[in-house]
Amino acid sequence: MSLRPMCVMALFLALACAGVAPAFAQSPQDRTGTHPRPAWADEYMRSMIGTWIADNSAFKSEQEPFDAFGIEWSWGIGRQSLVGRLFGLREGKEVGPFWEFREFWHPGEGQLLASQFSPTGTYGVGPHTRKADGTYEMLQVFHDPSGGTMRVGHRSRVDGNEMTSQSFDVAEDGTWKPRRRYVWRKKS
Repeated sequence: MSLRPMCVMALFLALACAGVAPAFAQSPQDRTGTHPRPAWADEYMRSMIGTWIADNSAFKSEQEPFDAFGIEWSWGIGRQSLVGRLFGLREGKEVGPFWEFREFWHPGEGQLLASQFSPTGTYGVGPHTRKADGTYEMLQVFHDPSGGTMRVGHRSRVDGNEMTSQSFDVAEDGTWKPRRRYVWRKKS
């Protein structure tokens, strides 16, 4: 690598570490493909920060011995994304994590994207939207290491420190078949 690219990279890293965002020189026509993050996405991201707990007694079994599930959300770098993890609770102790999450506004696509990663290598990705009635809807495609895919939907509603969520299997024809429903409460 020549000295010039190394100097540019070092300057970029120094500015990034100092919290200075790079200024992208754009003419007005260059900005046509950029979509600023809307207020609803800011509101959603702020409301998620913290730890949410949901009772699992309705689904507890020998194969699923968890009393509750927890999701913990924190800000990603620059408060431009959410970083989360899903874990189980058994006799008050954390088990897991089962999934890691990242949600961020994609300015080129103009949508909030949700990605999640499992310890087995399964990856899910898809858009997260806000409906006119205030419900959030997410449709993800999951890819497992063996080559299988599955479509899963979620609909949730946040009301202060309580969130109700419903998961769905989503068929190729777009039909949503209900799976589980949880009520999540934010820990204070």
